[in-house]
Amino acid sequence: MYERAEFARELGSVVIMVDLVVGWSTIQSMSNWCRKNEMILHMHRAGHGTYTRQKNHGISFRVIAKWLRLAGVDHLHTGTAVGKLEGDPMTFRATTTCAATVTPGRICRAAYFSIKTGRISARLMPVASGGIHAGQMHLLLDLFGDDVVLQFGGGTIGHPAGIQAGAVANRVALESWSRRATKGGTSATRSRDSAPSAKTCSPLQQALDTWGEISFNYASTDTRITRLPPPPRINAKGARRHDDQPVGRITQGQFSYLPALSDAEITLQIEYGLGKGYAWSVEYTDDPHPRNTYWEMFGLPMFDLKDAAGVMMELQNCRKAFPRHYIRLMAFDSTRGVESTVMSFIVNRPSGEPGFGLRRQEAPGRTIRYTVHSYATDRPETERNP
Repeated sequence: MYERAEFARELGSVVIMVDLVVGWSTIQSMSNWCRKNEMILHMHRAGHGTYTRQKNHGISFRVIAKWLRLAGVDHLHTGTAVGKLEGDPMTFRATTTCAATVTPGRICRAAYFSIKTGRISARLMPVASGGIHAGQMHLLLDLFGDDVVLQFGGGTIGHPAGIQAGAVANRVALESWSRRATKGGTSATRSRDSAPSAKTCSPLQQALDTWGEISFNYASTDTRITRLPPPPRINAKGARRHDDQPVGRITQGQFSYLPALSDAEITLQIEYGLGKGYAWSVEYTDDPHPRNTYWEMFGLPMFDLKDAAGVMMELQNCRKAFPRHYIRLMAFDSTRGVESTVMSFIVNRPSGEPGFGLRRQEAPGRTIRYTVHSYATDRPETERNP
């Protein structure tokens, strides 16, 4: 990656682009390189869906944008919401706050806390790109405001009169809508039929006639949670009740951030392991503490079993015997002469996961020790996970 960046600099480029999928260590390293070589680092959002499209782990694109700002990224490809790259408009309005030195807390904009960045990090400029054209200029300005980079690719090159006419159409539309907004107009309420300067600018009129109201109207997966959690209940001693602790799905093993696997999907994983020569076993527990490495074994490991249906039968028997326990499948690889665990994922959970709490203990020398406490152990084994 350094070689490519050096090659781009030698060609006279002032900006390089990396994808989010390169990883955070690489992003930070390339950011440092750009600072030393006076280059602009543009971040493409490819791969963000692995973080943001799952509703059970709580990582929002707004959080990713703040991380990238702290890493020193200059431009962030945010999508458009009105183009081909779907997204919740609330996300884009919150992303634009990454260019501000002070972000006020506004719940209506999904900013729950006031943040003063000051000199901690430079401004992160949002970049709108992906299926946009001059007819959407009023919507783009309403979503992103003035501090934004607008990239019109096909919206420029695809102009019927050529690339230069496409550039003119976009520039005139931008300046016209911006001028109207400064005079007190609300751009988002205007339609493209009332686009300023269209009658006096033939390239803009041609662009509107070509693309018109073209949009990508499909249901967005970037939806936000609108219902706030209920307030915690307090017991007689004035402490939060254990069953009201803010808990979620435990994320141990593979596929923990994904929705629960169906039996068909579990079977595919079993077949994959058998194809690699792995041996499967079924384990269960009612105390999924991170240090509780060894769960109870349900029968012996199935070293000689080569049929996925047999493993699923053993799993179903375990589910019948322990329907309210955590159950996981373990795959072992003996090619190195030892039974090394190569696959492990949860296939059964209690209806209400008890969760964990952080406990603090005072120690000599003003030392404070912390430990993780499993709420499941607050009850006898026979009464856990009712």
